Amino acid sequence: MNKRAVSTVTVSHLFIDISQGAVPALVPFFVSERHYTYAAAASLVFAANVVSSVIQPWFGHIADRRNSPWLLPLGLLIGAFGLALAGWSTTYPLALASMVIAGTGIAAFHPEAARLVMLSSGDRHATGMSLFAVGGNAGFALGPFLATQAMVAFGLGGVAWLLAPAILMALLLYSQLGYLERVAQERQAARKRKAGGGGVDRWSAFWRLSGCVAARSMVSFGIYTFLPIFWIEVLHQSKSAGGTALSIMLGAGAFGTLLGGQMADRWSRKRVIIIAFALLSPTIWLLQQARDVTWATLLLIPLGIALFIHFSVMVVLGQEYLPNRIGTASGITIGLATTVGGVASPLLGWLADHSSVERMFLVVAAVPILGLVMALTLPDAAYRHTPTEEEEIEQMAAQQSE
Repeated sequence: MNKRAVSTVTVSHLFIDISQGAVPALVPFFVSERHYTYAAAASLVFAANVVSSVIQPWFGHIADRRNSPWLLPLGLLIGAFGLALAGWSTTYPLALASMVIAGTGIAAFHPEAARLVMLSSGDRHATGMSLFAVGGNAGFALGPFLATQAMVAFGLGGVAWLLAPAILMALLLYSQLGYLERVAQERQAARKRKAGGGGVDRWSAFWRLSGCVAARSMVSFGIYTFLPIFWIEVLHQSKSAGGTALSIMLGAGAFGTLLGGQMADRWSRKRVIIIAFALLSPTIWLLQQARDVTWATLLLIPLGIALFIHFSVMVVLGQEYLPNRIGTASGITIGLATTVGGVASPLLGWLADHSSVERMFLVVAAVPILGLVMALTLPDAAYRHTPTEEEEIEQMAAQQSE
């Protein structure tokens, strides 16, 4: 594992996901300051996420055709700028356009970043991806907390303060572009030599895995968007406490991500995914029933672990199912995690408006059952290409010429 490359991309992932994680934290402030309905406010989350997911596979295709580490600093800047514009917006159309800009920056960053981590991780793909993902988890945990504190102090426009760390990280990434490109080129050449020119893409298995990603996406964005609302309306806590609750859950998710990577590299990627879906439904149901703040806060820990233990594992498995299209696989799996969740957000908001936040959480608790059913159909390991006799001769000749 190239620790320098993995660490650089992981830290940058933290900064981009500060912006992405801050998006759901804006919902209570849009409701209170702009007087939007829950459905309208949740639709802004949808705008950022659906745009990101629709164009993310396209950025992944670009990454597969040519090393593009420059997308990392560019994505960071665009994502943070869009978030700042959303805070400054005075009309709903402007807020919507701002979220589209933020989603574009997020889309540009993730496929190339995930591809770089995959190439830099050697044979420890799940561990490397879990480190990368935990950087994102940390950003998601910090994002709601930092954004909430800034908006409590300065109003909705205070979210623009998150531009400062994004600019600093973009400058650091810019200074490392040459090194990251060299690492990617060297590892790509090594992988092709080792695999005899590449493996076989398993699209059927990949699309079934995508169904699992979609199920997790609906759960995660339902929780991201409405956990602060649950804290405020059901548990009768402050806005600041709602943002803190989201950060606690996401912080526990960081531990779950690291745990999942270790488990997947040592045992089974499929087993990790099954365990996660099996734990999610009962944990969400227990939280939905909770009315004591202390008990609800304790439940955030197993919820965060169950929600994140399998995310990086699914990204790695998708890359292994499509060994010739790592960037595309990353764009689809990571992008799909935002598409379905973004589509679900306004629907869940409509349910909360017309029923209650508690009943909306019951719907969210049922979704992991679908994910569990699909996970049981997955082949555990990606296909390993077995070189033909002619390919083995070519490999031996190539090794002798080096």
